[in-house]
Amino acid sequence: MKAERSVQLALLDVQALDSELLQLSHRAKTLPEIAHIAELDEKLATLNDNRVKAQTELSDQERALKKSEEEVELVRTRRVRDEERLNSGAITNPKDLTNLQNEIAAIDRRIGVLEDAELEIMEMLEAARAVADEAVALTSEADAAKAELVAARDVQLAEIEAKRADLLADREVAVPRVSEDVLALYTKLAAQYGGLAAGVLERGRCSACRLELNSSDLREVLAKPADDVVRCPECNRILVRTLDAGA
Repeated sequence: MKAERSVQLALLDVQALDSELLQLSHRAKTLPEIAHIAELDEKLATLNDNRVKAQTELSDQERALKKSEEEVELVRTRRVRDEERLNSGAITNPKDLTNLQNEIAAIDRRIGVLEDAELEIMEMLEAARAVADEAVALTSEADAAKAELVAARDVQLAEIEAKRADLLADREVAVPRVSEDVLALYTKLAAQYGGLAAGVLERGRCSACRLELNSSDLREVLAKPADDVVRCPECNRILVRTLDAGA
């Protein structure tokens, strides 16, 4: 394959631009914020589970307290009613009076038991509320931290995308300076070698594979006509020779 030196040098410009584009893509995928966001997402999943459990427990205790309060109120209402009957003078039978007094005493004991239970529920409710408040606070803190990371990531991605647009514009200018056959070979090799398809020969070393050519290969490469499209004997990529290729 033949190509004027200007075409081969233009190919190096395309390669330089493509290399920068690859670096930008790699940078976009490996921003530290991305890994931190993933870590926070895992943490948030756990925190949200804990928050839901804590809030569920809080709701259970609130319902238990409401039920206890209603039960106490019912028993107190019954006591008031019995007390009113006792004080009304409507009951004159001694046995009935004794039974009513005994019932009131039993109700008082029942109220005492229910109030003790209510106090226990209130203590559990306060503990559940503290746990739920902490779970909500931790989740909110993690959400805020994630929001900051997402904002920082988006700023950098926007900068990367702007740089990428500039490079693509420069590439559109550089590509037409490369002949179709050379560009086709370059595209094929780029697909094979992860985007790095062309290098420059400087002081006997290929910039693509970073290997130094042995003296025999170097003499053979340098002896070829200037318009020959040379391949690196070590990595098989396009090797563009410069004025100090063999120095």
